[in-house]
Amino acid sequence: MSVAAGRVRAVSMQITDRPSDADVLRAAMVQRLRQRGALRSDLIAQAFRTVPRHLFAGDVPLEDAYDEESVVRIKYGADGACISSVSAPNAQAVMLEMAGIERGDRVVEYGSGGYNAALLAELVGPTGRVTTVDIDPEVTDRASRCLERAGYSRVRVTLADAEAGVDGGPFDKAMVTFGAWDIPAAWVEQLAGGGSLAVPLRIAGLTRVIAFVRDGGGLVSTAHEMFGFVPAQGAGSHPAPTVGLAPGIALEFDDGFPDDPRALARALRSPRAEAWSGVTTPGMTPFDLLHLWLAFTLPGVCKVRVAAQRAAEADCPVREVMGPAASRSGSFAYLTCRRLDEREPSERGVWEFGARGFGPHACEVADLVVAEVRTWNASYRHAPAPRIIARRADLPAEPPAVGVEIVKRHMRISTVWG
Repeated sequence: MSVAAGRVRAVSMQITDRPSDADVLRAAMVQRLRQRGALRSDLIAQAFRTVPRHLFAGDVPLEDAYDEESVVRIKYGADGACISSVSAPNAQAVMLEMAGIERGDRVVEYGSGGYNAALLAELVGPTGRVTTVDIDPEVTDRASRCLERAGYSRVRVTLADAEAGVDGGPFDKAMVTFGAWDIPAAWVEQLAGGGSLAVPLRIAGLTRVIAFVRDGGGLVSTAHEMFGFVPAQGAGSHPAPTVGLAPGIALEFDDGFPDDPRALARALRSPRAEAWSGVTTPGMTPFDLLHLWLAFTLPGVCKVRVAAQRAAEADCPVREVMGPAASRSGSFAYLTCRRLDEREPSERGVWEFGARGFGPHACEVADLVVAEVRTWNASYRHAPAPRIIARRADLPAEPPAVGVEIVKRHMRISTVWG
């Protein structure tokens, strides 16, 4: 489930009784979700107003259970990373709006925390059917208990690896509530004709919740928005390979791996190069579509990882990382920004996109990043959001008009801009 930005608390597995003023707090949460634009549908708003989230949130304070940005962490892996959670209501509202759930739908949810399955049960009504699936028996046991207590025992809870799908289809709608690196064929095959899939899909280190509709054996997006989610477990897991550059600094290659990792590992020994685009943005303004553009257009696209402690050190060579990086010939360059109006009193300010590069060809690679920023700004920044296309990986390559196809285990992913 989602670990999007918000208040996060570690909680016990105990479920406790809550006072009756939960109804008031739920109504206030719905109002805030409407005000921020996460909730638009009356049907979804009513579901949030009805389902008692505190019964799925363990022993967190009641006010936190109904904070629209509160994420409840349920379970951690051996490395201390969260592997199961109850998503922030804000993220769930956005995803449910994208999914387009209707009365009477047959819905499958891959990744179970219980609360979202209860919301789905409210949306499909008594004539619909909800199946929620998780690979972890502790998670499914907890979900079953919470659903029973909240009055949603009609939800079917199944223990299975989502990679292989689940019996009970075909489904009208499918929702994935963990970060998926790929889209298994079973998720597409188990959709009814015209069915839709909402999935947080990781592309070049960037996770977007994408609402797809089935188009033959493939998928075409109808909407997408950036959010963060805990990664998939089981057969669908995909730890991204990395190239270490220095203590606490690495390049992460989510889709593919460089031919010259040893040369890249020496890149920070070279002087830094900078290039600036002349393309500006107001502060606090999202530019995640630029990230998406770069993910499909940069050569050797990767993500710069800098440990928080290392980033805080004065001599850290990699600073102000604002997006994807390009890599080539033992060199890399990443998207960055600089403020142009430091003397202005405005908190938002005006920022210019640029690139910082390292390695023997740092200038060349930094110029590549800047060139793509300028192309995006000139031709696509103010155009409608791109469509994202998913086709089976075993089909022949069809180079898109813009950028490249990203080939995963099961699917080829491409974008259509303009």
